[in-house]
Amino acid sequence: MRIVNPFKAMRYQASELNSYIDINPQVHIFDDGGGIPRKYFIGFDPKTNKFLPLEIGVNWGKTDRIRIEIETIYNLKHLAVPDNPKDLSTAKALFGEGSGRLRSFQEWTIQYPQEGLNISKLKSNPGNGVIESKGDLALVVSHVASENPQGFKGSFIAIDTNVAISQSGGGGVTFGLGTGPVSVSTDVGGSSPEARSINYELLVYLSVIGRPNVVAAPRPLEVPEDLLTHNVYFESENQKDLSPDELRRLEDKWHDPLFRQSSKLYNAIKSGKCQVWLSGYASTTGKEANNKNLSKDRITSVEEALKTDLFKSKNVKFVRLPQGDKGSTQKGAVARERRVEIEIKKHEAIMAMALP
Repeated sequence: MRIVNPFKAMRYQASELNSYIDINPQVHIFDDGGGIPRKYFIGFDPKTNKFLPLEIGVNWGKTDRIRIEIETIYNLKHLAVPDNPKDLSTAKALFGEGSGRLRSFQEWTIQYPQEGLNISKLKSNPGNGVIESKGDLALVVSHVASENPQGFKGSFIAIDTNVAISQSGGGGVTFGLGTGPVSVSTDVGGSSPEARSINYELLVYLSVIGRPNVVAAPRPLEVPEDLLTHNVYFESENQKDLSPDELRRLEDKWHDPLFRQSSKLYNAIKSGKCQVWLSGYASTTGKEANNKNLSKDRITSVEEALKTDLFKSKNVKFVRLPQGDKGSTQKGAVARERRVEIEIKKHEAIMAMALP
């Protein structure tokens, strides 16, 4: 790409003295550790004054190195006309010329994890690529490299290159080459607040060819641990039917959260694939036989509430364990002993959730 008269954006009007800068970028792709690279040229659209994006295929597991080379040929002749044409001393100070050729490059290595690409900088010649230079105007090349390996969700990466060209009022010209949002330029021959820059962007997208199909490991079934058990309480010593308040608490604290947090387990219970264990208890105030029957009645009450009022399904399966006052930890009329414990066995829940 040729930039004709690169100084015309300056404050002082430059005379037409056949100044130009040729910027010729190439991308080299190396497979299997070296050898002759594949070469691609980055085109330029003069209508939009932009470099065209370049998309290159890299072979999965084989392409291991990428290199961007930019050759620059320049011929600079600059005579600026000052605001006051009579001030010839100023005009003389702004005169300069120079020509030369330089080459710069940046390399990256590529690795292939399970998803996407990993790309990391390998080496570059940020400012030592001068092949030829004559005159008192010159170009200096510098690199600031960055990369985006996670672009396009791992199927692509993008390397952005900013090319900056500026000219200082004291006769110096800088040329900055970078791969990232910031480019570093070095002034040669003077500096001035009148310096201007022209920015160009080189875009290279790398698409992966031959990526193997990776089957993602199935996520472990998530069981809501805090909802595998729930206690239903009975207010009085001989009460065998579930109260409306306790039914509402059963719905709010266990049934509805189970539906919200694990619809798969909820549906497994509703369809009978996962059974519900009901253990009934009574306090020690009554006789042992009466307490056993009371715990059976309490289990029946909770079972009916679950089938009819909450899950609304006759398919729900139960394991009934009437305990009476067996296992009571406190003697007498203790409220916590008057209960039915609802339990879902974790291993049964996992197996049921895995069924189609």
